[in-house]
Amino acid sequence: MSYRTSAAEDSGYPSVGLAWYALICLVLCYFMYFVDRNILTLLVAPVRRDLGINDSQMGLLQGYSFSALSGVMAIPFGWYADHKSRRNVLIFGLGFWGLSTIASGFTTSFTELLLTRMGLGIGEAALMPAAFSLISDYFPKEQRGRAVGIFGIGGFGGIGLSYLIGGAVLATFRGVETVELPVVGTTSLWHAAFMVVGLITLVLAAFLATVREPPRHDTTQQSMEAGEKFFSYFRQHWVSFTLVMGGYLCLAFCAIGWFAWLPTYFIREFKMAPIAAGVQVGIVTTVGGVLGAVAGGYIADWMMRRNLRGGKLLTLTIMFVVWIPCALGIFVSNDVTLSLACVFLFTFMDGIGFMQYGNVMQEMFPAHLRARSIAAWGICTAILSYGLGPLAFGLATDYVFGAAGLRSAISLVSMPVIILGFALSWWGRKPYDRARHAADPTVVVDEEWLNDAPMGVPSRT
Repeated sequence: MSYRTSAAEDSGYPSVGLAWYALICLVLCYFMYFVDRNILTLLVAPVRRDLGINDSQMGLLQGYSFSALSGVMAIPFGWYADHKSRRNVLIFGLGFWGLSTIASGFTTSFTELLLTRMGLGIGEAALMPAAFSLISDYFPKEQRGRAVGIFGIGGFGGIGLSYLIGGAVLATFRGVETVELPVVGTTSLWHAAFMVVGLITLVLAAFLATVREPPRHDTTQQSMEAGEKFFSYFRQHWVSFTLVMGGYLCLAFCAIGWFAWLPTYFIREFKMAPIAAGVQVGIVTTVGGVLGAVAGGYIADWMMRRNLRGGKLLTLTIMFVVWIPCALGIFVSNDVTLSLACVFLFTFMDGIGFMQYGNVMQEMFPAHLRARSIAAWGICTAILSYGLGPLAFGLATDYVFGAAGLRSAISLVSMPVIILGFALSWWGRKPYDRARHAADPTVVVDEEWLNDAPMGVPSRT
């Protein structure tokens, strides 16, 4: 392995080529992470018909079925990633969720599909703790915002492609109820879709063996904090963690809920054919999310260079402000073009606000707790957002607005959560700056800003 030697800051980091090769592999992993999760979103109608289930059950399949176990399993995966090979954690995780996705292609009941989606969640729990820890050791501090933004291309590309895949399958096999697959034989279209994407995930898991495990950095700080445990550090900075985490929980609730129901929204509200819904929503979310993730990386690095109060957390605050007209636009829109524009802006801002969460969370914890900080984020969002978002919108249509009221469900359920998220991220800026300075005293922060403590919170002096 070769190393950068051009600057002291870069000393010991893997070569540019190795770093970017690893990042591309991580992008592909994140890509399949969302393809495997979201392939179900455009197949709501045939799955409901074949399994005889309602919107609330579909909400469970698109949320808690995989998110609950994903959050729980993130803790042991995070611990392992902090102590052992992060690459091996990823290989195991991808292999497990690939097999689980293939198994979904053989299910014949709601219970069976629920169990295979739970297996998907177990495997996917390995990705985030290992990936963000690897990025921190492949790229120096001043480049991590951009690296994480590029990593986000995989996530938003995966969301969009899951819609496009669903649309392409429906378009290719229009009017065909079953297909013939090698070895498997005759099966339904939605079963075949699960089998194919699961097989691709298994191939990617094998390909990850070519990625090298980088040396861990920030070793001086790590040695200083070697005796400090995760929960003792968390107790010292619980206010910071609670406010920042609360903001990201609101983000995840809205984003996952929207992405789970957007194709169905266009199908029901505008009588759009499933093929057209998949293609149009897929293109809009892919382009919007990818552009937002990349732009957000550069914006976050710019904020850090300018030493703005609240640092990278400001990307989250800005996102919530712009989300308000997006939700209002969905509520009042009777036009496909306007609705697609709202979706594009929503996804673009999601890319800016969401993808920096890994940097934000890791900056609040010492180096030896990096992966577990992401795991802690994972379990909170899995229980309180990733599962609840799709389920909340499904419950709203089943018991409040009716199947024809998905427009109202998306807008009116989202709005109070967006406002709460803005408040939490705005109030969390100073506690966040305190926590990241405590985790790494070399971080440049506004001393006057930190020492101006609110009532009940001791100042740093």
